[in-house]
Amino acid sequence: MARPFSNDLRERVVDAVTGEGLSCRAAAKRFGIGISTAIDWVRRFRETGSAAPGQMGGHKPRKLSSRPPARGKTTNVSLSPNTAGRHKPAAEYSPTTTRRLQ
Repeated sequence: MARPFSNDLRERVVDAVTGEGLSCRAAAKRFGIGISTAIDWVRRFRETGSAAPGQMGGHKPRKLSSRPPARGKTTNVSLSPNTAGRHKPAAEYSPTTTRRLQ
């Protein structure tokens, strides 16, 4: 993963845009960085008061709120409305099918 640009460069770009009145495009050309990079730094400075980089890496929380069940374990899952009523009670199956299930 690439390293972030130095804080010194970020401050010089932000100062050129906010202090000297340059456009982000002109400041990007002057300092040899991408136009979208200059725009992002100025936006971050205006929103937070600092153009310092955000955190790189670290712990990312799970997207799902609960963990999946362990292998081989069953869960008590209720049937959805689409599958309700499709399954017969065990007493309605023929004896041979019931023996196979046991």
